[in-house]
Amino acid sequence: MLSNHDSEQYRRRVGQFAAEVFELVPVKQRERYLELLGNLSLSGIESAAAAQAERERLKRDAITDPLTGLLNRRGFEHDFNHLLERRVRGVTDTVLSLTVCDIDHFKSVNDTFGHDAGDEVIRDIAGLLTAQSRAADTVARIGGEEFALLSEQPVDRVSDFTTAMRRMQSAVTTEIEGRPVTISMGTVLWDPTRMDFDMNGALQAADGLLYNVKRGGRNNVAVAMLL
Repeated sequence: MLSNHDSEQYRRRVGQFAAEVFELVPVKQRERYLELLGNLSLSGIESAAAAQAERERLKRDAITDPLTGLLNRRGFEHDFNHLLERRVRGVTDTVLSLTVCDIDHFKSVNDTFGHDAGDEVIRDIAGLLTAQSRAADTVARIGGEEFALLSEQPVDRVSDFTTAMRRMQSAVTTEIEGRPVTISMGTVLWDPTRMDFDMNGALQAADGLLYNVKRGGRNNVAVAMLL
């Protein structure tokens, strides 16, 4: 939708042009001209509003994963940078956490049950992760069967963080034809005013923890508090 300011600018330009043309129209035809002008003005505003709505839709599509409706990697990076900037500027007094989640044995799910079933598992896990997260958290699908979660944690709640992450990991499980499907998670918690992590650095740290979970048998979570 056009903002009030943009709509007013459009109307002003139309009005200026219409006034100039009005002087050239024969007197007997001016009433008809004004009628036509009103229809054209309304049509033009509606067309401009439609174009603006389409631009907004394309911007949303660029940061959204079409399978799950979650943010994609680009959208996740936008939220990460925004949250990091707020914390570094002192807008909030919290520590940040980034979690990488991977669906266990997902290739086997695809090979055994087919890609449609695999897509359904991805959607199920996406929904469960969202349900287990807070409204202010960012949940994204950043790869095939890989998800990322970004959140702020109050300093006085850090001691409870590992327990909370274990509870989330155990809750995010689904099944396909009676076969359980679990996830593995790696989580890094850090204070941006003390440790200079960009998104890639934070993802790399969380990925390292996730790798250790996979080597240890999967279906678990590893947490590192870099405080």
